[in-house]
Amino acid sequence: MAAYEGFLTSVYAGKDIFRPTFFELIAQEQLNEVFRPAVRFIVDIWRERTTFFRVILDSWESIYSLLLLLLEGYHLRVHGATFAEHFFGLRRQETASARLLPLEAFERARERSQAPPLTRRQQWTSLFVVVVLPWLSKKCKDRFRQVEASTQPRSSRELLFYRLYPAVHALESLVSLTYRLLYLFEQTDIWSPWLQALNLKLARHFPDPPSEDSSMRIQDVFKICGQAALWGTVYVLQFLQWWYQREHLLQPTRPKKAPPPPPMRFPYPEGRLEGARFRLVVLPEDPRICALCHRIRQNPAMSCAGYAFCYTCLVPHVQEFGHCPVSGEQMLGEDIRRIRDEG
Repeated sequence: MAAYEGFLTSVYAGKDIFRPTFFELIAQEQLNEVFRPAVRFIVDIWRERTTFFRVILDSWESIYSLLLLLLEGYHLRVHGATFAEHFFGLRRQETASARLLPLEAFERARERSQAPPLTRRQQWTSLFVVVVLPWLSKKCKDRFRQVEASTQPRSSRELLFYRLYPAVHALESLVSLTYRLLYLFEQTDIWSPWLQALNLKLARHFPDPPSEDSSMRIQDVFKICGQAALWGTVYVLQFLQWWYQREHLLQPTRPKKAPPPPPMRFPYPEGRLEGARFRLVVLPEDPRICALCHRIRQNPAMSCAGYAFCYTCLVPHVQEFGHCPVSGEQMLGEDIRRIRDEG
């Protein structure tokens, strides 16, 4: 019963109002994974429709990473949280090293309210984990796919990377899943191993109510306008992704060219040409004539390629040469099929 109650209180709001729910933490992680595919899709659409700004469109990943670095750095410095965490009303806090007495906890909370949300070191380490590590992970994944798809012989460094990357990636996923399960059953307050390494945890943040002073400074006006522009950009980005995806599915902007036909394959298997006997024949104009004996076909049989011959002619040919008399495809005596000739 205790595990069941822990599961429900971790999914929904529990006694601790500062502890985020499981759904809130999952939602803030999914919000981070939305923007890059949306930007990539819109850039691909614009790249097909226009030739202007080709340099900018080709280097969109570097520009996107730089803007994301500035955006996350601003939110970590001002709000003590990433963009997605601030969107869901969360903030990063330093975990207590030991259980404190009520008076010590109150004093610690008072000091935390007067101090900046995160120290300079916590800001830089959080920025590295939030922006740089996903960028490095994406580069490693792209490199792994290149090495996997390459037909060239791999060097010792590439072979080592090809063997180690799946194990490291699986280990990181397993550890992250373990932390999520422990958080779900209220066995820990740490959501991810990276937060554990930074000695931080996520908590709900309740901002102070606005003051009764009706005067508003110019700085506050710019701050409100900037936040409105940021959220407006997010919604417009989502709308553009939906719009272009709908248009792209209903009416493609540019028809794709048909792929080239595959090269003609040599009919005989490699390694058997030397020292082997092959005999190919030409089909006669009259479809009733056997291509081997040049007579009216009797007791017909079909090769693996679909050509009909006399059964008494096809069997010795296959036993001697091991291939279809017309196409040259390799076959055995068991591949011969008796057919009914309609004339």
